[in-house]
Amino acid sequence: EFPEFPTLIYDGPFSSHIARQTPKMLEGQGEVSEAEARSAAAAFLEADESALSLVNESEGTIPAYGFSADTRLGDLYVSVTRAGGFVSIFFTDYTPEAAALSPEACVEKATDFLAARGIPDMQASYYTISDATLTINFLSVQDDVLCYPDLIKIAVSMEDGTVLNFDASGYLACHTARDFSALAV
Repeated sequence: EFPEFPTLIYDGPFSSHIARQTPKMLEGQGEVSEAEARSAAAAFLEADESALSLVNESEGTIPAYGFSADTRLGDLYVSVTRAGGFVSIFFTDYTPEAAALSPEACVEKATDFLAARGIPDMQASYYTISDATLTINFLSVQDDVLCYPDLIKIAVSMEDGTVLNFDASGYLACHTARDFSALAV
């Protein structure tokens, strides 16, 4: 018998404690209505609001409205937080057929995507390639310090540079203004 099971001490981007903590970005944010969430999703996706159908309202650490749409890329799902109306995740079921763009061009497309949506000061950390899809991990940068927990993952089609997936759950959970003055040398 094992009266106590040891747990791994891990504080990386996939740490389970992030799923249990109160999201820092959502603290103090007012609740948005379904209509406001739909509008936020449409603006983020540069889509028509009427194309989005409410499919769920999730509870948990990040309560959200979930919408779906049928797009040129197939089925799309987007989740918008009830607190603050932030897009936390979206994904499509599209799989690109062939790579025509370089990884650098795809990173640039993803960087432009973040900037166009008002998510500043992000830097690409690393990427992976699978089936002509480049998935890039972006980190927040504050005072020239990389804030690894503030992670946003974006998947870009290497076929044409279209953003296929976006996951800001780590960013929403951890992003906050930090005081790095104690680190000054």
